[in-house]
Order: sequence, then structure tokens, then C-alpha cells
Amino acid sequence: MLLRSVLALGVALIAASACNARETPRIDRAEWRSLPDANSMARYYPERATKEGIAGRAVIDCRLTAEGRAVDCKVVSETPEGYGFGEAAVKMSVIFAFVPPTRDGRPVDDARRLIPISFAGAPQGGSAIRAYQPTPDGKAIGEDAIMIVRVKEGTPRNGSDRFACPDGEGECEPRLVTWPVRPDREQARRILAGVEALASVTNMSCEIASDGALKGCRTTGEVGPEASKAVAAAMTVLRAPLHSDDGLPTAGSTMAIRWNWPELVKGIALNPEAAP
Repeated sequence: MLLRSVLALGVALIAASACNARETPRIDRAEWRSLPDANSMARYYPERATKEGIAGRAVIDCRLTAEGRAVDCKVVSETPEGYGFGEAAVKMSVIFAFVPPTRDGRPVDDARRLIPISFAGAPQGGSAIRAYQPTPDGKAIGEDAIMIVRVKEGTPRNGSDRFACPDGEGECEPRLVTWPVRPDREQARRILAGVEALASVTNMSCEIASDGALKGCRTTGEVGPEASKAVAAAMTVLRAPLHSDDGLPTAGSTMAIRWNWPELVKGIALNPEAAP
């Protein structure tokens, strides 16, 4: 759950940077290139919220430096108040990294951005948050994925925080993915041939098309030729559901996928058998 919350956070941060870039025409670009992983979320999650199993949200205002860091961050808002989500977001900002904003083709040191951060992985019952750990049997292709779906007015909350949709219109919530079409075991073996030596992770966000195909994908992390080839092969097979499990349409929504190459190679046998 925590890992999937981090994926949703990554999409929200990328969307926020794009939106703010439009609001500040002096800045040519400000694309995020490093986002908090599950270990970071566990390390910075507020202690009281952890004990009480509370999720929350904070918005911080940071200056983006010419070196690609977020500095001089201040809390703009936090929900709910009193749990330390704002302070936690400011502390977490030291690990953010991005492509520096530019003006006239040169990096600038005076751009500021509002950065929303969702803390949606607090456990219930006061048990400690566990940092992400590799599973002993690996994972199937598409297992580490989440959809960022636009919610309709009156949609019951699913227990996670709502945030502005990546396109800036309306509110969205994360939803788990039930893939109607995904690689079978033999396809997974072919897709992952060539990435056995990789010890890294690729994070990807895509738009869900009306037929469930994934388009306009953006990747961070490992983007070398082996990983890129494997992702491209998987994308010819993967199809997102046309509706979330609670009936919300997914066309135009964002799909975030984490490709942990060592785990995927280890988990080839966890992919479904080919249909007879």
C-alpha cells in the first residue's frame, strides 16, 4: 500500500510542476527527476500519524535552485492539522531533485513552486510503517501499479487522500489496478530477457486511452536500452481496465507503474499461464 501511495505521489508532483510552469511564463521547464520512494515515506512519516494510522496531505512552497534542489521550503497548508504533515513534507524536501528551471536557456535560481505531498500510507491500529522490502518470490509484471482516477461528485472516499488531478481539473484518488490483459508467463520471460543484470528501478506514468492502451508515457530512474526495450515490449500487451473496481471510468486517467527489474526477473513464474 505504501509503495502504491508513493507512485501516486510521484504523479501528483509531476503534475504540480507542469501546472506551476504554466503559471510562471518566465520559467521554461521544471520537471521532477527524483521522487520519494517507499523507504523515504516511511522515514519521514509523522510519528503521531503513524501511531494513530492517519493519512494526510501538505502543501509546501519551495525555491528551486540552479543545481536542481528544493530549498527554503515553507508550509502553506496541512490536512489534518496537528499531526506534523507540513513539517514532515519540509524535511522530505531535501531528497527532491529536478531538472532545473531555465530562462533564456540558462538555469535560474529564483523560481518557486507549490508542491503538494500526499501521505496516504499510514497503517491502521498503530503498527509501525514498514519500509519497502523486496518480496522473496519476486513480482509479476504490472503488480506494482496504481491508477490516478478522477472522482465524481458524491463518490465515497476510498480511505486515501484526494488531490488535484494531473491535468489540473477536478479531484483524483488512487485506485488499485485489476489488469484485464497482461503478459502471460512465456511473454514475461521474453519481455524480461536482457534485463537480468539490472539492479535498478524504472518509474513510469502514462495516460490511459479509451481502449485501455497506455500512451504518452514518461519514465524516470533506469531508462537504459535494456529497460526501455523491456518496457516497450510489455506495453504492447498491457491493457488497463476501462473502469476502476468501483465503476469510475479510467479513460484519460494516469497509470503509474514501478518496474523493479530484479523482482520482475525473480517473479516470472508469478505471471499467469497462457490461456489454452
